[in-house]
Amino acid sequence: MSKMMRITDKTAEDLDLLAKELKKSKAYLLEKAVAKLNREIFLKQAALESKRFRKNSQAWKEEIDERKLLDNSLMDGLDEY
Repeated sequence: MSKMMRITDKTAEDLDLLAKELKKSKAYLLEKAVAKLNREIFLKQAALESKRFRKNSQAWKEEIDERKLLDNSLMDGLDEY
């Protein structure tokens, strides 16, 4: 389903130039730009949550201990196959 929206003249000009230069549709470029912004927001939020998690010393110690246990699972003999 397509929807219409208003954008500034500058954004429309930039979008036209990008579409011509990259030989892609304006809809495709907008879709990719929104996806990229969503990824950036997700990664920033993940980094913030990770930082908060590391500040909880007990939870972080448990995480490190669990990682150490999982490291041993890499030596499961699959290299033989």
